[in-house]
Amino acid sequence: MADDTVTVIDNRTGKRIELPIRKATQGPDA
Repeated sequence: MADDTVTVIDNRTGKRIELPIRKATQGPDA
């Protein structure tokens, strides 16, 4: 697993999706 990701898990199906965290130029990372 990459460090700069967030994982979403669908509790109904158990499907896991990893999404990248984008580095922000202003404010917090999203």
